[in-house]
Amino acid sequence: MKSMLMILLLGALALGGLVVPPQDAAAEAAVVDRILAVVNEDVITLYDIETLMRPLSQNIKAQRLPPEREMQAVAKLRDEMLNNLIDTKLTEQEVKRYNITINEEEVENYIRQLKQRRSITDEQLRALLRNRA
Repeated sequence: MKSMLMILLLGALALGGLVVPPQDAAAEAAVVDRILAVVNEDVITLYDIETLMRPLSQNIKAQRLPPEREMQAVAKLRDEMLNNLIDTKLTEQEVKRYNITINEEEVENYIRQLKQRRSITDEQLRALLRNRA
C-alpha cells in the first residue's frame, strides 16, 4: 500500500509538470529525463513515456486539433501511458515473484477456448483486438 501511495504521489507530481508547456526551446531541451514513478524496485522515466508516446502524439498532431484540445489529448495520453506502464511493471513483478510461466501451447489453448466461448472466428478476434488498441 505504501508503494502504491508513493507511485500515485510521484505520478501526480511528475505529470503536473508534464502538462505545462515549456516557456521556450531552451526549457524544453533542459529536461532530458526524470523519474515519473517508482514501482517497488522498478523505475518509470520520462524517456520511457516519451518513447511510447511518440507515434501516438504524431497521430494527435495529424488531427489538427486546436492547440488547447491537442494539449489536453496529449496530457490524457500521458496519464494513460503512465498508468499502463505502472500496471505492466506490477504484473511483471508478480509474474517474477510467483515464478509464473506460460508456454505457447497454453496461449494457443486459451485463444481457442476464447473463440469457442464467444463463437467468433480468427478474423473477428483480430478485429476486436485492433479496436481495443
